[in-house]
Amino acid sequence: MWFDYFHAQFDALAADLGVVLDASGCREGWLQGELFRRSPDQDFAVNTYPYTDIAAKPTLRGFGPA
Repeated sequence: MWFDYFHAQFDALAADLGVVLDASGCREGWLQGELFRRSPDQDFAVNTYPYTDIAAKPTLRGFGPA
């Protein structure tokens, strides 16, 4: 389910992504922002607080693309 959602979003962002890939230092943040902005999942989050004992934090988090 997530794979289908991300695949569709990458297809929709393809033209812009091609330009942003040349922008050093902001690519990941831009992509996270676009995925956040487009997600219908109210629980979708980016760069959330640590959730494990090793202080790792997920880059993207949500219950599922509605």
